[in-house]
Amino acid sequence: MGMFDKVWVNCPNCNKLNELQSKGGPCMLKDYSLDSAPIQVLEDMVGDTNVCDGCYQEITITRSGRPTYTVRNASSCGDDQPQSKSDELEKRIQVLERELGIKTQK
Repeated sequence: MGMFDKVWVNCPNCNKLNELQSKGGPCMLKDYSLDSAPIQVLEDMVGDTNVCDGCYQEITITRSGRPTYTVRNASSCGDDQPQSKSDELEKRIQVLERELGIKTQK
């Protein structure tokens, strides 16, 4: 059995508390809220689709700017998804630049 951490989030549709698992970060079987989870744990879950235990709506974690992460219904997440691999890479570079306080040359 593998190790993981749990992030407990409320469904945006029915407000039921749901357990989401992450294999990013320390993986020490810790429990976190959306606000207390380490960035590595949340980044591992960005874009993953989960099903709410209460209303069976698909939910996902989206990045809405560091350090804010949002739980949303999966059907409303299309606008935040990268359009291509180069867009995804560019977004990751921007996040790292903000976190590290640097600017890369292009």
